[in-house]
This record gives sequence, C-alpha cells and structure tokens, in this order.
Amino acid sequence: MPLWNFQSLWHSAKDNSIWAFGGEISLLNSNPPDFGIWNFKPNGGGGGTWTPMSDFRGGPWEEGIERPLGGASQFTNNTGFLLGGYSSSGSSPLASRTELTGFVPTPGLVAYSFGNESWSNVTDTPHLTSSGAIEWASMEFVPSLGPNGLMVVIGGETSDLASYSPGNEQRPMDQIT
Repeated sequence: MPLWNFQSLWHSAKDNSIWAFGGEISLLNSNPPDFGIWNFKPNGGGGGTWTPMSDFRGGPWEEGIERPLGGASQFTNNTGFLLGGYSSSGSSPLASRTELTGFVPTPGLVAYSFGNESWSNVTDTPHLTSSGAIEWASMEFVPSLGPNGLMVVIGGETSDLASYSPGNEQRPMDQIT
C-alpha cells in the first residue's frame, strides 16, 4: 500500500478486513498513486496483505473531482462512509494535469459497499452546512438509533465550494447534525 496521510479506515465485519480510502501522499512519496481503495486481510499471525481492490474512476465523483482527505469517516457492518473533505495536489494523481491548486472542497456523502465493492452517492448535505462542504469533522455511527442506526456529525470546519482554508469557519461542538 502506498505511504499515505489522513486516509479513512473502515472495518468490514463480513471478512474481518480493513479498507483504506482517500488521504494524501506522505512526504516520503513523490507523486500520488493511482486512484483506488485498498483492502488489508490479516493472516492471523500479526501480519497480513494490502491489496488494491477497485479503481476510483467510475465512483460517484465527476471528472475533475479528486480523491478527498479531511472528511468525516465512519463504517457500519457492510458499508464505509465519507462525508466532505477536500482535495489537494497531494491527494490526486490528476493534479499535475489539471488546474487544481490549494485546497478544493469535496462536498457530499459517499458510501462504499464492502459486499459488492461498489460506490454510491448518498448526498443530502445542504442541510448540514450552507454550502454542503465540511472538513475535519467527526462522524460516529449509533446502531441503536432508528431501524438502520444513525450517523452523527460533530465539530469540524465549513467552507464555501470554491476553496478550503484550514481554520476558516469552525463548527461549534454543540452543533450536532
């Protein structure tokens, strides 16, 4: 697996594996690797194997929208969720071929099904923030609330859709959505 910072890690109860998605390159790498999601299968002896599982292209992102980092991440038994975040030249292999400069918000909520290895866009974030963008929030899954459980988002920062500036507009911790 490439050396990454800030990737989302999701546990799959189905096969007791770990899925990794998003993030940006470590200072030990020179270029972001290809798009994708990675899966770690433990070998029962304290180790295991990382394997690239699916191509990022064809997911719920439009052309030019890049691999996110800094989003709120959480998982259920069979699905990993990522809400918001932003993209930068350190998070996307397309950055050198596009006009991507600074930090570009990636609004919305996406889900990855561990069972059929497919992406879906479950976005309904305009109610979360005025622009739909959120960065560095915490998201927790509460399985006992409702028939399918409930995702709770706490804290984080918001931005407009044009650019993200760290620390720009922090969400109060007493605002739970």
